[in-house]
Amino acid sequence: MFSLVSTPASALDARFFSGNYIEHFDPDAATCSTSSTSSSDGSSGTAAEDLKDFVRKYVKMAVETNKKYGTPYETVLAQGVIESGYGKSGLTVKANNFHGIKAGGNWSGEVIDMETEEEYSSGRTTIVDGFRKYPTVEAGWLGYGEFITSNSRYSEALKYPGDPRKYLQEIKNAGYATDSQYVSTVTEYIDKIEQIVKEENLSPPSSQIQVEGGNTNGTNAQNASAGGCTANGSKSAAGGSIVETAKSLAWEDGRRVGNGGEKEEYRNARQQYNPEAGGDYTDCGKYVATVMRMSGADPNYPPAGTVNQRPYVLSHPEKYYTKESPSMGDLQPGDILVFNGHTLFYLGDLGNGFVGAQASQYDHVPSYIKQGTIEWMLGNSGVVLARTVNGNTQSKT
Repeated sequence: MFSLVSTPASALDARFFSGNYIEHFDPDAATCSTSSTSSSDGSSGTAAEDLKDFVRKYVKMAVETNKKYGTPYETVLAQGVIESGYGKSGLTVKANNFHGIKAGGNWSGEVIDMETEEEYSSGRTTIVDGFRKYPTVEAGWLGYGEFITSNSRYSEALKYPGDPRKYLQEIKNAGYATDSQYVSTVTEYIDKIEQIVKEENLSPPSSQIQVEGGNTNGTNAQNASAGGCTANGSKSAAGGSIVETAKSLAWEDGRRVGNGGEKEEYRNARQQYNPEAGGDYTDCGKYVATVMRMSGADPNYPPAGTVNQRPYVLSHPEKYYTKESPSMGDLQPGDILVFNGHTLFYLGDLGNGFVGAQASQYDHVPSYIKQGTIEWMLGNSGVVLARTVNGNTQSKT
């Protein structure tokens, strides 16, 4: 198990910056540690020496990741130092996982269960979670690039394969970390790493590295377009977005028809993307889940039940920006509204007074709705706005 061990003041601090897929801690802080670096007399090696050793050992692997995936190696190294505690954390030693990447639903490799501290709106908590276990050190470094490029919310960051700081800011904007100090902390290490690399002539800067299928310091055409994002930023397995998917499965004229009157497109989508939901086609939660899965925005969205879906969005800040008791002015197209009893989509101006879509259990299949329904929804106790992180680059509300 991943545990924190009391160490002297110069050792590693498990001060986590994020509750997202990846855990973050500052190696230069001073309260507790994932691995003791102390010598027999109670002292420890200097951070500067440890950093140089880390860069010398792993710079080539970070550069290969840069070449293959378009992730600036200076940033990847800086994050690796912070995530792994100079390569000495339990997760790194046991699983070759230098960046604290969790297994997730799309991971088919080995998984290792470790304790991790995560930060939510209610505070910090320690949980046991599954992390990716890589077969080799090299695979661990390449795994970072694979993780970034396989998540469409990072497509904007991948436009900067030769700009470590701009890339860092964009992954932060996309929800990689929630802590306000994350960018400044990682940037400090980027500065130090650039100096070490230059002084010891370990590699050209990322701005001079050719990315496979891309260029050096502009947009990596191959990776930047891979996200498939549209104006509202949500990737769709069917080639659209949350908004377009929700529209395609709902009746545009706002008709109120019961089970059996659903669009054929919705019936087919339920069978393909949300088969475990079962039941009829009037359920509100099943409609929202089918849209989220079909659009590719969240393949793991709970298949049904607002009592499951509301806590789900609140407990996954790596996926969703959330706001409790929102107002009309807070809404953006593609937002989910949910409380324990109903859920729907706000989709923006759809024409003819329609601004959203919903289904209603035992009443009607998915159809367009007008602003009055949205206003009614906002008036309910416990209502939560949920917005996908990869569809918005604002600060968490």
